[in-house]
Amino acid sequence: PFFSIETERLYLRTLQISDAEKLLPTISKEEVMQWTTHRPVTSLAQAERWVSDRCLGPDVFNFGIEVRLSGEFIGVIGSFHWPYVGYVIDPDHAGNGYATEALRALIPALFDHIPSAGKGNSGFDYIEAMSDSENMGSRRVLEKCGFIYCETLLQDFENPTLGWRDTTVYRMPRPGKT
Repeated sequence: PFFSIETERLYLRTLQISDAEKLLPTISKEEVMQWTTHRPVTSLAQAERWVSDRCLGPDVFNFGIEVRLSGEFIGVIGSFHWPYVGYVIDPDHAGNGYATEALRALIPALFDHIPSAGKGNSGFDYIEAMSDSENMGSRRVLEKCGFIYCETLLQDFENPTLGWRDTTVYRMPRPGKT
């Protein structure tokens, strides 16, 4: 189903396979993908697979991010697998507060979408975000949005170009839960 969220400057809408072409310039950049477990994408077919992985499945809740004034596609945000949240913003638009604005808008929708934990329910009472420990921009976004630092996992994931990396883990409790 199609879902959208509007903020003062952004329009978040359900990510679609057709967004691959618009996203390709972003996910083909080493400076973006260095913080992930993926190499930069080098073709439209790879971008379509990357987007497809983030569009399909029961635990997927991802959005394309567009600047409302220009309609320019600047990134993606959402949950690839509950209860995790993540985002990618094109570096040409970094430093404008777009990731923070998009994440603040997404949080209530994500809590509405993710099943709550309860009797006999395998839901979640938190959202979790992970960031490469050296990705200070992403860590600042999470902290500005109210995520709480939980731990650092040493040598937690292997980046194809940087090798083994440490991960910082942040959580945000569901409102009314601790």
